[in-house]
Amino acid sequence: MDKNIEPESKSTGQKKVRPGKNEWIDTAGYTHRYFVDPRKEISPRVTWSVLLLVTLLASIIGWFCVRDISPEKQSPRHVVQFPASGKIFMVRRPPITLKEDNPFLIATGQDNTFLIADSDEIAVYNLRGEKIKSFVWKNERKKVPTALLCVTQINHPLHNTILMAVGDEVLAFDAQEGTLVKDPVFSILDGRITDLAVDQKSVWAADIQHGEITRWDGENDFQVPSLTVGNTENERDAFPGFLMPATAGFSITTFPVSRFILATNPKRFQIEAFNRETGSWVPENSWACPPGTKNGFSGQENPSRIKYLPNGSILTTEYGKDGIIRLFDSKGELQAVLTLPKEFVFSEPWIPEPAVLNNDCILILTPNAQVVVFERLEH
Repeated sequence: MDKNIEPESKSTGQKKVRPGKNEWIDTAGYTHRYFVDPRKEISPRVTWSVLLLVTLLASIIGWFCVRDISPEKQSPRHVVQFPASGKIFMVRRPPITLKEDNPFLIATGQDNTFLIADSDEIAVYNLRGEKIKSFVWKNERKKVPTALLCVTQINHPLHNTILMAVGDEVLAFDAQEGTLVKDPVFSILDGRITDLAVDQKSVWAADIQHGEITRWDGENDFQVPSLTVGNTENERDAFPGFLMPATAGFSITTFPVSRFILATNPKRFQIEAFNRETGSWVPENSWACPPGTKNGFSGQENPSRIKYLPNGSILTTEYGKDGIIRLFDSKGELQAVLTLPKEFVFSEPWIPEPAVLNNDCILILTPNAQVVVFERLEH
């Protein structure tokens, strides 16, 4: 018998005896007792106290973890690192859900806000998804807005003005009050304006109807140069020319410190650079990425949209079902491919409408009235 078990001297006979604390009864009816060191015995009160303390600590830790997972602090769906620069972009979770049912356009606003335009309203949002203000624009012509731009450059003649293209004309609104400044501020005869860009003193318009980029500098009419894309005087043979896309857009962008204006040439899968002052094509800053080649654009006509980032990178978006976003340097070298979460892959092709904020934050307007936000992470 185990030395820690002492048999009782008394026999229980036929009578059933209920064992006491630290006792057990064998098949012969003998009662045995465990010798337990009182110093090692744990009382039920101590056990319950320990359990309560552990539960309390777990609750406190869990509360701090849950509190820290706010919409702005949740783990990203995607993290993309630039291979060359080391910059990292992530997708904020969750996306911003807009109040508008059918938004058409998105644009950079003032003070880290963005603008949304639908068929009869322009709204201002912050990055928390709060609708700060909105104003109604009279869509008497029942046309769909095709381009949206807020002039934020302080010394620009149209500072604090929102420009919106509707067909062949551009309307101007006061960015603070929302009042219509001029209707239209300028127009292109029989044109169809698909994008707007702005430099220190001028406004540029992409006219897909004529394949032209034209400049307005605050006077009553367009001023020279007016670029017929791909048909500059001495470079007609060298430049392949602009082919009007059937599905993709004709988009332009410019950068304050750059002397170029960039344009998409979707039929040829190209980005074309033009000198802003002379209108001449700049082949060393133009490039092509046809499908089937390394880093080639997808589909049959791309890219569809183009934007400069404040850091000098160039963003393009592509017409398709999955909304591909690419980032290039000024020479056309691919820096990164940003992909949208799986829930933004749609059954029908669409064009991701982009906007870029001053901190290199990239916004993408999707067909289901949401805005996906790519934020740059410092490390």
